[in-house]
Amino acid sequence: MNFYKTISQSAISTAITILVGLIITKITSTIIGPNGTFINGQFSAYQSLLVLVGTGLLGNGLVRQVSEHKENAEKVKEIVRTALSSSLILGAIVVLITVVCYNSIGSKIMNRSEYNYLFIIQAVLLIFASYNYHFQATLNSLQKIKKYAIANIVVACLSLVTILALIFQYRIHGILFALLLTQFLMFIFYLFLKNEAWFSRDLFYPKWNKEFLKLMIAFIPSMLIIMVNPYNLMMIRSGLEHKFNQETAGIWTAMMLLSERYMSILITFIGIYYVPKLIELKSDQYMFIREVRKGFKRLIPLVIIFSFLIWLCRDLIILIILSPAFKPMEPLFLFQTIGDVFKVIAYFMAITLFVKDKLYKYISLILIFEISLFFTIPYFSDQYGIIGATYGYALSTFVYFLVALIFLWETIIEVKKSVLPNSLKSDLGKLIKKS
Repeated sequence: MNFYKTISQSAISTAITILVGLIITKITSTIIGPNGTFINGQFSAYQSLLVLVGTGLLGNGLVRQVSEHKENAEKVKEIVRTALSSSLILGAIVVLITVVCYNSIGSKIMNRSEYNYLFIIQAVLLIFASYNYHFQATLNSLQKIKKYAIANIVVACLSLVTILALIFQYRIHGILFALLLTQFLMFIFYLFLKNEAWFSRDLFYPKWNKEFLKLMIAFIPSMLIIMVNPYNLMMIRSGLEHKFNQETAGIWTAMMLLSERYMSILITFIGIYYVPKLIELKSDQYMFIREVRKGFKRLIPLVIIFSFLIWLCRDLIILIILSPAFKPMEPLFLFQTIGDVFKVIAYFMAITLFVKDKLYKYISLILIFEISLFFTIPYFSDQYGIIGATYGYALSTFVYFLVALIFLWETIIEVKKSVLPNSLKSDLGKLIKKS
């Protein structure tokens, strides 16, 4: 699939998703302010963590297996059914644990007990969030870009509708419940998938294909390390609340959420185009390296332009997208956007390592980044106040970038020395020098 065709097909989806996201951000920031933003950030991070648990950490394995068997609808169906069956069992386990421990879970994450009941609802609805995760990953792996885009539009609109229906009467409780309700409504949408040979009712009857399950389990370590991120952010956010106050922690949370929102545009392009494309080309070393090089040439200018525009328009963003209560966020933009540049580029390199089955390097890279965040943000915030958190973020992403560059360079050298014909080695050597 052509890169620019992929962008054009997902452009409307991206525009609508961003617009709806900005409306949601404006509504929530105005009504709940920085304090509510902190609580929403904690709950959302725990939701992300729980979804990874509910999917059995099979996400990367499912993407790999579906991408490799996308021409065989029956095999795709077996892969998806195996993943859904695992999620059903894990969902039941999560419900049992949550019912017993929901008070301690809620108090630990929120530092207060008034939201504890929502964790039971969250556990009950986890199965739908897990199924949605697998369906979305399958559409992406099959490069069903139009349906993938429609799904993103639907989930964005459902989020807006549910929040509007609940926020004015129930405020922060309404926002948190809307987050959960959206997952159930999204599942209903997926039930109407048509013209998909792999999708049928018997997907929901538990059955495991041992061969595919074993292959997907091999990728659990790479997913396990992804779990560190939401947990890490919850701990950092909680630490900032204790160090400063909930409002200041909410300001930093808003900065991180804004950063993630605009970076997700580029990360989505990487996910829907480059991951399937690189998996498809991984057996052709020469074409693989060419595709990676084109990725750098396209992504680096885009992320620099995006980040510069975010920094340049920071005052307008606070005024239009957030609210005057977030004015103290303005000094945080500079080092946050610098860090975003390094993070997106490093993320692309990490994905390249993953596709090339350099899992130990991929895992090491993510772990180094998360450990760096865990120590640098508290340290610099101790020294310089809340703006120091962005110093720590920028430094961590720079370390992430440097280590990724070293790991990827070694991979390129290995490719050059392996199976390429001499003529292609010469061409590849020129490409590497130009890079």
